[in-house]
Amino acid sequence: MPLSHQIGFEIWVQGELDTKTGVPGNFCAMMRHLYSDLSTSLGVGMRYDKRDKVQYTLRGKKSFRVTNDDSVNFVVKGRYDVDQEFKGRKSEGAVEFTCKILDFQRDQDVRLKVGYEVFEKVPYLQIRENNWTLNSDMNGRWNLEKGRCHFSYMCVPKSLVMNHRDQKAAIQ
Repeated sequence: MPLSHQIGFEIWVQGELDTKTGVPGNFCAMMRHLYSDLSTSLGVGMRYDKRDKVQYTLRGKKSFRVTNDDSVNFVVKGRYDVDQEFKGRKSEGAVEFTCKILDFQRDQDVRLKVGYEVFEKVPYLQIRENNWTLNSDMNGRWNLEKGRCHFSYMCVPKSLVMNHRDQKAAIQ
C-alpha cells in the first residue's frame, strides 16, 4: 500500500513541458486529503498556465459504490478556481457513472465514464484504455489523448505530460 494512502494525503504534481523551448506550458501542484473509508477526497493547490498565469484550485470528489466489487460507481465531483486576486474564475461540477473493466484483454484495462457537467449542462463520455483516452460531449467536442508519460519519485506522484511527437523527440 502506498504511503500516501496510509497517512491519508498525497502531494500531486503535474506539468506540461514545451520540448522546443524548455518552458513549462502549465504546472499544477496539489495537496489532496483522502478519506478512503468515505470514498472521498478534498484538494487544494496552485496552477500555472502560460495564458492565465497563476490560479488557485479547490476540488472535491465523492464516490458511491453501485456494485459490491467496486467496478461501477456513481461519482460527484467539483472544482473551483480563483485568480491571483482571489476572484472567482471558473467552476466545474459533474455527476458520472464510472465502470472499470480490469483485464478487458490481457494486460489491458478499460474505464468508461458517462457523466453530466452541471455548469455547462452537457452530457459527456470518456473511454480510457492503458495508453489512450477518448473524450466526447454532446456539444460535438471530442479529443483523443495518446501516450502520456508518467514519472514517479518515491511516494510523491509526479507526471510530465508530452504529446506523441514530443515523446519520440525525447527518446531520440
